[in-house]
Amino acid sequence: MFSRIRVFVAGIQVENLDHVGEICTLTDRLKSADRRQNDSIEHHLLTSGTGDTYMSIPASGSRKVLFQLPCGATMMEKWVPLALVSGGFVIEMELNADAGAAFDVSSNPANFDVSNVSLMTSIHTIDSSLANSYAKHILSGNSITYATKSMTVSKHLITDSTFTIPIVRGFSRVCQVYLTLHKGSSASEKPILDFYSPVNNQNLNTTTDVATYQLTIGSRRWPERPSDRVGEQWLRLREAAGVMYGESEISITPTDFLNRKSVIAWDLEIVGHQGASHSGISTKNGDLMTIDIKNCGLGSAGDYCLVYIVYELLFSLRDGAVDVFD
Repeated sequence: MFSRIRVFVAGIQVENLDHVGEICTLTDRLKSADRRQNDSIEHHLLTSGTGDTYMSIPASGSRKVLFQLPCGATMMEKWVPLALVSGGFVIEMELNADAGAAFDVSSNPANFDVSNVSLMTSIHTIDSSLANSYAKHILSGNSITYATKSMTVSKHLITDSTFTIPIVRGFSRVCQVYLTLHKGSSASEKPILDFYSPVNNQNLNTTTDVATYQLTIGSRRWPERPSDRVGEQWLRLREAAGVMYGESEISITPTDFLNRKSVIAWDLEIVGHQGASHSGISTKNGDLMTIDIKNCGLGSAGDYCLVYIVYELLFSLRDGAVDVFD
């Protein structure tokens, strides 16, 4: 429903999320099936934790929905003293221009109203002496640093089945990189839900399993040799999602992975899933990040891919301002 979300702290932009629908779909599918279905009661109830069929809203009906914002600044473990944030903590949300982007419009066009919008937050009330110590700390010229993870998404048109994507923006710490393919040349495809697979739901064999992927930063490559088989691409996705070891699992099934839920992933953290922070790869030293893709099966007018970069976001709150480090 929303295409863009921006977060401002003390008048300074700390996050800018584009393609919010695709971000939410991606992160939702990386949950376990049980967790995904349980979470869906907050907005539109899923009939299955691995599917995409939601409880419908009857004609002329309405529903009260609740959803968590996909912003790192709203999911931090450290709490923000709002009384000390000059200019406030502002969240700006932009509705998608495509009214049917988030709805099934095969039978009827999307026609809806959004009303009674409110923001729910958890607030702690602290002792006045502790609040005064926070204020004294900030007013003395010191700062409070906050660390979280955020995501930036870029769109790249596909004009040939084999191509290279350059990523020119630098990051202090890149944690994971995800890539989804979108067959925009097909009217039946829904960009928010349909992540194209080069296998295209065919029998998996050496004739259909021909796409290769490799990420390069400077002289380093992930993996060392291009990932040239679905089995390895599935392994890399589970690795990036943090479910490679243990009992947890993502909600994407292998058969859906070969059809309309394909996600290519690279995990660049050394020990990120073991609770450590700042263990990703820095691209601030001028090293160019590129993604090489071969035999993806797309290239018609309208086809494109999205690159999602998960990075460490830090910002420091000080008297009257915020310093952002990404």
